[in-house]
Amino acid sequence: MGDRLAQGPETVVETTVPSGQFVYVPFTVDAAAGTAVVGEVTALGVAQPVRQLQVRRVGDQANAAWVWPAALTLVEVEYVPPGGTPVTHRLTLGQFQESGCYLPVQPGGGRISVRSVWRSGSQETLSAPVSAAVEGSTVTVEYHLDRIGGPFGRKRQLRIAVDRPCEDVELVLVAASGPAMPAQPGRGTELAHYTRLALEPDEPWTAPFQLPRLPTPYWMRCFVVRPAGVRVVDPINEMKVS
Repeated sequence: MGDRLAQGPETVVETTVPSGQFVYVPFTVDAAAGTAVVGEVTALGVAQPVRQLQVRRVGDQANAAWVWPAALTLVEVEYVPPGGTPVTHRLTLGQFQESGCYLPVQPGGGRISVRSVWRSGSQETLSAPVSAAVEGSTVTVEYHLDRIGGPFGRKRQLRIAVDRPCEDVELVLVAASGPAMPAQPGRGTELAHYTRLALEPDEPWTAPFQLPRLPTPYWMRCFVVRPAGVRVVDPINEMKVS
């Protein structure tokens, strides 16, 4: 039973059907004559999608959770990184209940999609995908202002370390006199400017520089101009020159 909508010589019947693979047989019934005409038999698979998909990033992994439809025991999970190749695997209800769904994800985030998989013999029916975004992770940039030579020398070294690969990095090292450190690159004297750096974890990048001739006390500070949104760790004990 369902709602009927006449469209010229055709009639459309809208109704709710169960999940799975079924054979549907239409009948045209003439109640007055007491007859029925059998229409063309059609096999159709319908899969009810999962509900309430939630994705939470945990370091280099994403934890996905959702509500399983009744009687569903298998899903297909797909992770698509930004501009990358999709990675797909299948997960049973038992595996989900035992250890959840954790996927390795890239720093840039991406999307995770889940599709219900209904099996009937050798045939499979997949539901429409339910998707959620994966947040990108923030790159941490830690720098140091190392002494070079004797304790009274003016030579220093800028040392940069990152916790994950980072391309096209732009840095500005500045100094500013006064009791407070500079809050922006433009509020100080530029000591060095570096562009198009490719930084790798466990491979600190270094560059020598000279201390400026400014009234003391003054502060030195390194700013990350690009990429945006990185987390910078300032070495407070190394920044002030008295």
